[in-house]
Amino acid sequence: MGALNDILGLFEENRRRKRERSAEIFHMLATRRGMLFLGAVLLAIAIVIFLSAGPEKPTASDGDVVLDLSEMFADDPELRSLMESAAEDAARQAEKTRNQKLVGAFVLAVAAATCLLRAAAMKPQNPIPVSEDSGPVSAEESPCGAAEASPSVDPNDREGRLANLRRLYDAGILSREEYDERKEKLQ
Repeated sequence: MGALNDILGLFEENRRRKRERSAEIFHMLATRRGMLFLGAVLLAIAIVIFLSAGPEKPTASDGDVVLDLSEMFADDPELRSLMESAAEDAARQAEKTRNQKLVGAFVLAVAAATCLLRAAAMKPQNPIPVSEDSGPVSAEESPCGAAEASPSVDPNDREGRLANLRRLYDAGILSREEYDERKEKLQ
């Protein structure tokens, strides 16, 4: 029974780690920078899919060999109709595939536009690195200007520093390990 519990414990631990990693990724994507990145990637994929859809009507390029088999099957109407039917089926399938690619490209382009619009609606984040000796930041020193400057935090105010640390982690600037390490130092 002990070995089974150990195996179940390992599976549970693995599942917990996967959930934490997924949560970190989703958390990073929820930031302005993450939305811009995701929008750009989705737009690039949409463009590649759109370009791979090809022209509306396939054309023979210089390197393609085109066979005209109509004269070969001119004597046998059954074979001729079979060949024409196969050619029509191939053309319909090619058009269906092309339409599916275009729809996929359109959906990805809409998703990219949504990400980019959401990123544009988010307030820009200009993080200031937090170090052990960092003191309060005045409105003049803030890279985001006087109107958007965050309130100064007393370097001796542990609660304020913990709040700033949490904001950095929530914005995706600090990894979980960095956050835990700095939180340990503050406590």
